[in-house]
Amino acid sequence: MLSKPPVEEGDRRQETGDRRKITWGFSPQVILNTVYTVFKITWGE
Repeated sequence: MLSKPPVEEGDRRQETGDRRKITWGFSPQVILNTVYTVFKITWGE
């Protein structure tokens, strides 16, 4: 995946869009995990 041949501008733009989609799909889960961990620590579980 990392070492793929040069792509056209359209493909690069699509790749950037995919990366942004992955980021926005991943961040909320990280936030939820952080809140859940803090919640557990707060209640001493």
